Order: sequence, then C-alpha cells, then structure tokens
Amino acid sequence: MRTPDWGGARIRDRFLSLWTPHRHSIILARGYKQLPVSLATYIVAREMESYPDLEPFYLQNIVTRLKTYAITNQRTLRRTSKLPYNIGLLERIRGSMRVPKPGERAAFESVRTWHREFSKATGSKRTKEEYAKRMAQFCHWSAGDPDQLATSARDALKSDPGSHWAEDLVDDYFTYMEQELSYARKSCSTFYGTLRGFFRSNGIIFVKKSPKQWAERRIRPPVRADLVRARLAAPLEGRLAMDVCNSLGWRREDIVGLSYLHVRADYEAGEDRLYVVFRSQKEEVWAANFIGREGTQTLGASLERRRLAGEEIHDDTPLLTNPRGGRMTPDDLTRLVSDLGRATGTHLTPTHFRKRFRMIAEPIIGLNPTKRMGGWKLEGVGEAYYLPSREESLGLFLQIEGVLAIEEIATVGKKLEQKVVHEDELERYLIDGWLFKAALNNGSGKVVVEREA
Repeated sequence: MRTPDWGGARIRDRFLSLWTPHRHSIILARGYKQLPVSLATYIVAREMESYPDLEPFYLQNIVTRLKTYAITNQRTLRRTSKLPYNIGLLERIRGSMRVPKPGERAAFESVRTWHREFSKATGSKRTKEEYAKRMAQFCHWSAGDPDQLATSARDALKSDPGSHWAEDLVDDYFTYMEQELSYARKSCSTFYGTLRGFFRSNGIIFVKKSPKQWAERRIRPPVRADLVRARLAAPLEGRLAMDVCNSLGWRREDIVGLSYLHVRADYEAGEDRLYVVFRSQKEEVWAANFIGREGTQTLGASLERRRLAGEEIHDDTPLLTNPRGGRMTPDDLTRLVSDLGRATGTHLTPTHFRKRFRMIAEPIIGLNPTKRMGGWKLEGVGEAYYLPSREESLGLFLQIEGVLAIEEIATVGKKLEQKVVHEDELERYLIDGWLFKAALNNGSGKVVVEREA
C-alpha cells in the first residue's frame, strides 16, 4: 500500500492532536514517541489513508499494534500511571505466578516463592495482577529483576547480619513515590506492604513497621435514614441502582454485568423477589441472592419505561444503563450512587452497600451463608462450594429482607393508593412519583401503579 509523502513530525502532530481527548491518549502518545519514526509513520499513515476521518472505532487497531510492538521488543511503555515498567519483565513475572508444569522452571524463582505465600491468603486474580504490576514498577525503578533483588538482600545479610539493605531500598522507593511523584501516602503504604511481603517470603525480614498513614479511612455502612433520604430524591434509574446494590450486596463489577436473562424466569412469572445467580468476576465464585420487593418494583418500572420508549428487551439487555443507553460501567455506577448520596449530604458508594449487606446478614444467618449470597470466597473451600437451592436461598433472604430494605421498613403502617392506568400514561405517572406495580395480562394494555396515600 502506498504511504503518503508526509513528514514523520507532521503525522505525529496531527495524530496526537486528533486523539488527545480519548481515554487511550496517554498510552498512545507515550508509546508512539518510543517507536522509530519510519514504523510509526507507516502504521498511522496506513490508517489515515484508508480512513481519512479516523473514526474512533479504528483507534483500537492502532493501540493494539503499538502495544504488540512494545511487548515484542520489551520496550518500556508508560501507562496513565506515573510509574513506568517494562512490559517484557511484567510478562515474565506473571508467568512465574502461574501453576508450573512438572519439571518447569520459573523465570523468577523468588516470585514463585512469593506467590505461594500470598496465594494462601487470597484467591483473587486481581490481587495477583496488582502485585505483579507493582513488582515490575519497583524493578524498573531499582534497575534489577526480582531474583537479583532477593539475592542482593541475602548477600548483604551474609556480609553484615545487621544490614537493612532491602528495607532501606523499599524506604527510598516509598519516599520517591510520596515526594517526587506526589502519590497519596495511603497508595505508597500499599506498595510498601506488597514489597515487604515479597522480601519476607524470600527470607528477608524487615525490622521497622510499615509507614503509618496520616489518616485512616474506614468504610462506615450508611444508616437507613440516609438511604431513605437519598432514595426519595433519586430519579427512577438512581433508585434502581440503589435497590439492586442494597439487595444483592455484590461488587460493582458484578452488578453492572447483570442482564435481563438473569432475572427473566422470576420476572415473567410475576414473582415479588427475583432470584439471581452470577459468577463473581474478582473471586470467580458463584453467588446466589435475591433482588428484594422494592428492587423488583423499581426494575419493573424501569423496564416498562424503556419498552414505552421503543427499546426491545432481550436476554442480553443490561438491567442498568448509562444515560446514553449502553451498559453501565463500574465507574458509571460509582458515579451515579455517589452523586445521589452527595445530593443529600451522604457519602455513598456501591462498596458501602456491600459492607452494609455483610454487617446486617452475618449476625442473622451466619458467616458462610452470607458469603455464598454476597460472592465472597469461603476459606479452605475455594471455588467449589455448595450453592443452596432457590428455596433455601429464599428462606435465608426473608430473614434479612426486613432489616435490609430501605423504604419498606420506613413506610410500615402507611396506606398505599393504587390506580389502573393505560400503559401510554405510565411515564407521566412515574414522573409524578407513582411506582409501577404490575401489568394486567388480559390484553387491555393497562398497568397498576401505586404511591403512598
């Protein structure tokens, strides 16, 4: 394919100016500048010649080529983080954390030893990935690989039993992150704990304690009064997000992954509570729980509004959508819930609902049932644990629903007013504060709505 006769600098300037607003711009800009001008010119010019307007869809192709080139040549590709790392080294660290085949040697035996130790405390693959990335960033800063660092620390101890070589090195890294890169002290302490665990698993014990944080933030589960105030002020989609987070107690990644298929059987059967079974993305364990009565009503109102707007509901239709109509991301969910809390003076996130669920459920139904419902991994069992049947799960959920519910407890004893209206009028009633109750399955196109009398 003919390459346009453009200078490398001109292509670079045009390319970077086009893509600066996009989320991959920093990755792309920093990676692009490390490529030879001839290769980068060819990659970008070929895309520009084929697609002069450079639609966003084709950005992924370019990013993939740049990443592949950087990985193949083991070049340092800076991410949005201030800490660079060598991608080739990161891949070797990840490989050392995999389960070895018989007779297979790891690229870094020190990393394999470390992985054996911390994997006993956590089964999360996300934790393993974070640890691998932090180790790669530390190795890039210290100009060594994990085995070299562990060996140097042991040699320093042999020559001087009172040596604090590894501890001093990690202290210097902590200071570098805090003072030079302006990282939050809490983030620096997290890195410090990771590196301390690496050296400890390889026989190097730190004498001093981990650096203290200036302030410790503990997640306080919200009280019902705060939730009632936030829910009353929320629009329909905000109430749905709150109800689903509150009933399930799952992580935000799992909640936004829910589709109509997960609730279809109970919803179409007209059940008051919707049984949901989902595989947790972080722990990779199955969780079985219910969306309570208030969440079921809110979900019904949301689906009816979307149908009236012309949307077709299929099995892969997301339960939670962003303002653009697409599937909500974890960050979208956090932003929505946080905004609802902020509007009423309450600090609120999906994590607060998760903490609240465990705080309420564990004293009532016990530790293991709570973990099965909320998607926590059971100690000593791992992924293969018994999930109770729907009937057993419902019995457990009914024990906690009265305490867990947001508004039902606050409105006990209040009379409800109901109306039968045509579905064409539903949106107007929803705006006026009515809640969708049920649809009449007699072909009349009428639905039941209710509100407090």
